[in-house]
Amino acid sequence: MLEVRLSGGHVFVDPSATSTARRRALAAEAVGADPALIEDDAASVGRIVLTGGGLQFEIDARFVVCRVDYARGGDEAESVFERLFRVVGAVIRETGWRVYDPQGATVAEPDDEGRDATLEIYLSVIDQLPP
Repeated sequence: MLEVRLSGGHVFVDPSATSTARRRALAAEAVGADPALIEDDAASVGRIVLTGGGLQFEIDARFVVCRVDYARGGDEAESVFERLFRVVGAVIRETGWRVYDPQGATVAEPDDEGRDATLEIYLSVIDQLPP
């Protein structure tokens, strides 16, 4: 899976009411940007996980981890990345966070150019996977 992290802090879960409200607000922003996302009831305590159509978002009050299945190519991959960056853009507008792409070991801009560069890395990995 491709993993992209939007971060504003550490990975430890904060169980406070303020943190819970923040997670809920970020989840609402994500679903507003992509209504196909649904909440995964099996998520670990203190986390909200949204999934749908090859995307997964793990939401905490201080970060969001975005994952894309390594199972898509061509136009399908482009469509998934458009959805990914639509959600990422909504979260960034709410938080002011930055996008870090660990596969590229770099910050990715949440615009068309950043999406295309991240998609290119993803597709290069897809091309290397055995059939």
